[in-house]
Amino acid sequence: MDQRSLREGVGQDGQVPRYAIPPDMPPEVEAIIDVIGNRAREAIVRHLALHGPAPTVTLQDVAGTGRAATVRHLRTLEAAGLVRADIPAEHRSGHTPTWHLNRAELERHLAALRSYLLGE
Repeated sequence: MDQRSLREGVGQDGQVPRYAIPPDMPPEVEAIIDVIGNRAREAIVRHLALHGPAPTVTLQDVAGTGRAATVRHLRTLEAAGLVRADIPAEHRSGHTPTWHLNRAELERHLAALRSYLLGE
């Protein structure tokens, strides 16, 4: 395999390798890696942790993504329990919610990740 292929993550067969999940990885660790392992979502979580609640438009700027992508990221974070909106999902059409970090849930996920990574 040449250096270019290594940098691009392409195998000898020309295929991009699939993400491998270690057999001993707990499901909650896999979940937090999937959710937070995205730069836009990480930026959103960090902003909410440092600055408190924010509307979608602010988080769009923070994430550097368009509105639709930002909303998808927020829905992913919401489904994981890491953020919540002040407007229920069924009433958001035509409204801009303010998003809040669920710090307790984030701490729970981070503790599981820490424990896994450090072999505790």
